Amino acid sequence: MTVQSVILNLVIMSPKFVDKNARKEEILTFAMSIIAKKGYSHIKMADIAREADMGKGTLYEYFDSKEALFASAFDKFRKDIGTFQAKKLREVTGAVEKLKELTASWVELISLAPDDHLELMTDFWSEGIRNKDAILEGKPGIRLRQAYMEYRMLVEKIIVKGIRTGQFEPVEPFYTAAVIVGAIDGLILQWLIDRKSIDIENAMDILFDTLMSGIGVSDK
Repeated sequence: MTVQSVILNLVIMSPKFVDKNARKEEILTFAMSIIAKKGYSHIKMADIAREADMGKGTLYEYFDSKEALFASAFDKFRKDIGTFQAKKLREVTGAVEKLKELTASWVELISLAPDDHLELMTDFWSEGIRNKDAILEGKPGIRLRQAYMEYRMLVEKIIVKGIRTGQFEPVEPFYTAAVIVGAIDGLILQWLIDRKSIDIENAMDILFDTLMSGIGVSDK
């Protein structure tokens, strides 16, 4: 047997290397697609396995329950949005510009999102609220409380910066941030329900203008 044939046999007999992290990301992408179409409560692990072209047993090697998979899907969803918005906010410096970019970034996210992927937000909200204490009890669950805490902190930092630099009135930062996050969520929810009536770009522009009329320092 030649050296070449020995090497060839070793290559053929060697198990194929699988990048588990990359495969996990692929599974989550498939899962998010099918959940967006059918809804979390209407799918089973077998549906996701079929969509990802793998056996149900193999799927359980990556996620030991539907709850764990959905929680990971939410983490991916939140991470992808956070990464996108962080990049946009780094491109501007002033507090007013950052607040404007924050509202505008949602319009761009909506335009770039795969078909129906934003529908996932309603599933994330409902499951996160329904099982809000799952994480505290050590069970897999949607980290909705943490997501809102981090998002409020992001907005709060912008508010604090604006107050410090004289761009914003000396409002209460925490609750102002909570109101802004609530307004953004409310507009997106209305858009998801009634896209024909809600022009999300126009709505976000009006939201920003309304915020500035309330907390922005007048030039007069």
